[in-house]
Amino acid sequence: MAKTAFVTGGTGFIGINLIQLLVSEGWDVTALHRPTSNIMIDATAKKGVETFIHTSSISAWRRVKGVVTEDTPQAGKDSWINYERSKHLGELDYRF
Repeated sequence: MAKTAFVTGGTGFIGINLIQLLVSEGWDVTALHRPTSNIMIDATAKKGVETFIHTSSISAWRRVKGVVTEDTPQAGKDSWINYERSKHLGELDYRF
């Protein structure tokens, strides 16, 4: 009988790689995902939120003057931190 796993964040960089590893080792995997990250920005805009802080993305954008949107250039590709560069590359691979 195959082992089973439930993975949250199944479309993120870590989730995709974890799922591939588990499946390659014979696991039966179910993944939770959301169709887009825009859903958080849209929801806060509808509520009139003035400041939106999404803590999992600071490594992708670092400090930005003004509002961070999906079009804000990411800083990860130039980082000296391996995690930030790999996060950036994983997101590029996923988006395109």
